[in-house]
Amino acid sequence: RASTLDDASTLDGASALGGASARDASTGRGRRAQANLVALVAALVALSTVSTVAVVVVVANGALADATREPVERQRASALAD
Repeated sequence: RASTLDDASTLDGASALGGASARDASTGRGRRAQANLVALVAALVALSTVSTVAVVVVVANGALADATREPVERQRASALAD
């Protein structure tokens, strides 16, 4: 009987249509998961780089603003801080 043969082939993991086993299907999912992991790591590295650059720009901008402050304004700021 053909149906008994098809049932037996699906029991051992082979697909009735393509002949691929369940192990082959899970290997494909594993490769996609690893590719997604690489993409996630790349995105996190890019995000942390952009965040670091943004913080450096803000700090540098503040330092430049302090350096270009007028001497009288600097004296007032120093007196206020003390």
